[in-house]
Amino acid sequence: MTQIFGRVVENAWTASYLILAVIFLRVMLKKAPKWISCLLWGLVAFRLVCPFHPESIFSLIPHTKGTTADQEIIVQKLASGIQKLSEGGEALPADQLLTAPAADTTSMQAWGATFGVLWILGMAAMLFYALCSIWIMRKKLSASVRLFDNVYQCDTIPGAFIMGVFKPQIYLPGKLAPSEREFVLAHESAHIRRGDHLWKPFGFLVLTVYWFHPLCWIAYILLCRDIEYACDEVATRNMSKEEKADYCQTLLDCTVHQRVITACPVAFGEVNVKARIKAVLHYKKPVFWVVITALAACVIVGICFATDPQEKKAGMQEASIQAEQHPETGETDAIKRAEQEALEAKEEELDALVKRAEQEALEKKREAAVVLTEEKYQEEMNAQAAEGIHKWATAFSERDGETILALSSAEVQDSLIRREWLTVGEDWASFGFSSPMVIWDGDVIFGVSETTENAAEILYYAWTSEPHVSVWRETISYSLQDGKFVVTGEELHYYDHIAMGAEYDDAYAAGIQGTRMDYTANGMGQSLNEHAVSNSSNLHYRDLLEPTGAARQLLNLLDNPNKVKVEMSEEDASDGVNVQITFAEDDVTRTVSMIQPWGESGIWVPQ
Repeated sequence: MTQIFGRVVENAWTASYLILAVIFLRVMLKKAPKWISCLLWGLVAFRLVCPFHPESIFSLIPHTKGTTADQEIIVQKLASGIQKLSEGGEALPADQLLTAPAADTTSMQAWGATFGVLWILGMAAMLFYALCSIWIMRKKLSASVRLFDNVYQCDTIPGAFIMGVFKPQIYLPGKLAPSEREFVLAHESAHIRRGDHLWKPFGFLVLTVYWFHPLCWIAYILLCRDIEYACDEVATRNMSKEEKADYCQTLLDCTVHQRVITACPVAFGEVNVKARIKAVLHYKKPVFWVVITALAACVIVGICFATDPQEKKAGMQEASIQAEQHPETGETDAIKRAEQEALEAKEEELDALVKRAEQEALEKKREAAVVLTEEKYQEEMNAQAAEGIHKWATAFSERDGETILALSSAEVQDSLIRREWLTVGEDWASFGFSSPMVIWDGDVIFGVSETTENAAEILYYAWTSEPHVSVWRETISYSLQDGKFVVTGEELHYYDHIAMGAEYDDAYAAGIQGTRMDYTANGMGQSLNEHAVSNSSNLHYRDLLEPTGAARQLLNLLDNPNKVKVEMSEEDASDGVNVQITFAEDDVTRTVSMIQPWGESGIWVPQ
């Protein structure tokens, strides 16, 4: 039984290539007659059922020599060795690869016997299921009434179908209208003429033998579909468009929702009704060259995938010839020489596979080293860029002209000189502005708000002696030339009179609370509050004592109500009040929370 199961498994493996080729060819031959697809499944059945297959030099089935238990263990050890190589380990020595202990052979035989028993049990379950299905169907048909010839009517069945192998009989449901009966009988009669009542049970028997193979299940399902497609073509070949439409309506009305795979019967509305209706309505008689091309494709597939490679039994044939030429030595020596040659060929194949695996493992290690080097280089470049950005922002804040000059490209230097920010002497350079300041208590105040490849945006918080804080956003582009950070482009935007929502979002992208814009934390709020309380008659300070005026001043908004409207919001605030800011130019509205940290008579500050 183990040998038979091994032969079945080998047959299933080699038939997989033919099944995949037929599935692919079905898609390519959509315009060909559907009976050609059934013909292709016939090739698959031949491959699965026939114990011996013709040989061909054009066969594309991989060459598989008959292997002994020792050779199978060698293959298993090879796979283990290749896996170790792929995981970065060391390969097994050749003498260990080519050694097959008797214990391994015994273990493989035990496993083979176990799987053989499971295979027998699976076939028995499949046959039991088929017999039970037929018995249940026969019981339902016991109340059927003969209409004429081999046509019967039964009220207990959901749809029309054919039952029987040697004397096929057509069974119609009682609910079928007379106008629909003609189309159903045409379809079922086509099944009988084509012999589908024989092919479908035969296909199920083949599936019973190969129940463990997923591709065989797919093949059987597709066979059932192709049988129905081909039968629809035969039944509707000579129908008019109106008759085809009525046929499709009948097919739709008689649809049987089938959720399980059956061996029998062959039903009218059983399989993939939607696709069948589409095929019937769009059917066109194929031209002659399409049929010829499809048949040629069938022949090619049959030659390439339904035959065995010619070299498969070369060793045994040579052994037989030698035995005939030297009868005195008997057949044993010739067979041993053939097996030895086969084993030597297997050893050469194993050596090639081991070398290939070693080469692949070496290439993977090299690729990993290259990736690691690139990642390390990128990390160094990122760190160097971050250091350069920080150095530039610090020099900008401290008005360090010499550092700005050293970090700038010639184009940036010219731009800064034209704007009178940079002055260069023979051995000195100055940079900057008198006010506002971007250094608070000796510390530079800036933040890198966004960084992309070779570009960065820096936020500076500048303050005046009022005291009052505004935001500057500087966009720089840079390059790393021979390990040196160089600013190749620079643009500075002042957010002193914000007139648009986009400017507002850019200025306060980092928020307010916790930044230098937060007057409750930047050390300026209390001083500003004291000035405002003691100088409440001053227009500048008086505006800080009410929420909208404070929002306009402290958020650096344009003092033009026609362009920037600041008003109290109807939204409630958890602490303080909400102020709504409307920018007319880009029709944007923002809401900010205003609080009084220093009492009800003090100033309002944004949060």
